Amino acid sequence: MRALSGPRPRVAMLTTAAILLLAGCAASQLGNMWRDSKFKTDGFKNVLVIAVRNDPVRRRMWEDGFVNGLAAYGVTAKQSYEIWANALPDTQTVRDEVRKDGFDAVLVNERPPSSAQLTWVQGYSRRESVTRFDPATDLNSRTRSSTRCAKLRSGTGTLSPCET
Repeated sequence: MRALSGPRPRVAMLTTAAILLLAGCAASQLGNMWRDSKFKTDGFKNVLVIAVRNDPVRRRMWEDGFVNGLAAYGVTAKQSYEIWANALPDTQTVRDEVRKDGFDAVLVNERPPSSAQLTWVQGYSRRESVTRFDPATDLNSRTRSSTRCAKLRSGTGTLSPCET
């Protein structure tokens, strides 16, 4: 009985239990995904791309990159600098342009803060339309993602980069 008492056997038993527990979790995987069979979409076909950057050269580079990337998937995209060459538009101006030109979506890219911590989680992915941010309802939101709308500059009604 004395062989099973003391700190060493307890540590060995706890380590064995932890290894077995972690090994059981590692083998799990997502087996099925629910999908609404009534919902049909062809995806986005006409997208307005806005890069929230103070530097006009970098703004053009980002917007051109997204437009070229979307074109590879058969999506027609338009750079915001072709519409608003000198400054970033305010939210209402973007909404008016979307209604006028019939854009399906607006892709807004913002640089994440330097304090952001990126984490990779292994899994599978698929393309689907997801609304992540609406400037009309989420202006006070503290959540950030690398592709997201800019915030309104208080009192001016214009979009500005959240952080650069």
